[in-house]
Amino acid sequence: MLETDVRAVAVYESGRRWPVLTWCIAVPGREYDDEASPFYTRALLHVQWKMMEEALSDLQETLLRNPQHVESLTLRARLLHSMGRFSDAALDSTRVLHLKENNVSLLLLRAVCSRELGKHRRALDDYEKAVKLVLKNVKESAHSEPRPRSKERKKAMPGDMEKTEKFLGDDDPEETSEDDVGWEVLTKDILVGMCESSISDGQAPRAEAILTDLFKANKDTDHHALTLALRGRVRCFKNQFSDAESDLEEALKLDPEDSSVLLYRALYYRSSNPPTAMNDLATAVEMNPKNYAAQVPAFA
Repeated sequence: MLETDVRAVAVYESGRRWPVLTWCIAVPGREYDDEASPFYTRALLHVQWKMMEEALSDLQETLLRNPQHVESLTLRARLLHSMGRFSDAALDSTRVLHLKENNVSLLLLRAVCSRELGKHRRALDDYEKAVKLVLKNVKESAHSEPRPRSKERKKAMPGDMEKTEKFLGDDDPEETSEDDVGWEVLTKDILVGMCESSISDGQAPRAEAILTDLFKANKDTDHHALTLALRGRVRCFKNQFSDAESDLEEALKLDPEDSSVLLYRALYYRSSNPPTAMNDLATAVEMNPKNYAAQVPAFA
């Protein structure tokens, strides 16, 4: 961490907000490498204090001074997404991807934004590219030594600032490369979003191929059973009902405690076997009450 940052954090920890905000930009160019970084540091603090408009203003100042400041573009994309400004977030994600085309986290962020905007084909393109990059990274990392990661910056940060860094997506070039990502980025929401975008766009075969590759490669991950259940779901839309049922039954054998898998089987059986569907639904809701609001309307 730069000396200016260390002093800023010391004031931050004392609870004195306004002095630290002033200090961030008091000496631009003296202890920072460029005039953009002080505003980026202050934007991070504004995010921590949930002062989002102020953070956006600082990021604008950063980008006026350095239009290719990847960390600022990344943070602004995430902020805009969190504020529901999906079109603007997608534009910033695209700007980052022009600079770092294999940035998996920004590919996935743009995919999520595109899906929210109803652009399912574009979303699926980004989901597919991101998954292929993850599979490539995982395969390569299995045959190489783990790269040492710097701990100095993390040690200098208080816990709350680390949370802000996580919001950024750990895209600090000093901490990780743009390709240094694995299964952790393919969350349940990402997998479900990819599946639903493929269905909405009539592209079930593409999702089936992606999910098959994932299922073969991610046997030791938390979402192994869910991946198979999602493949069963997209196979329904290809009228491959026997294969779909087989996937759903196998997914439940792999993880009978996964409420999402139960929900997908309930959706499959809701017309052909209503008693089984309602039993699966009741069990899934008991496991996770949030499923009620999300899925019960589908059974009306």
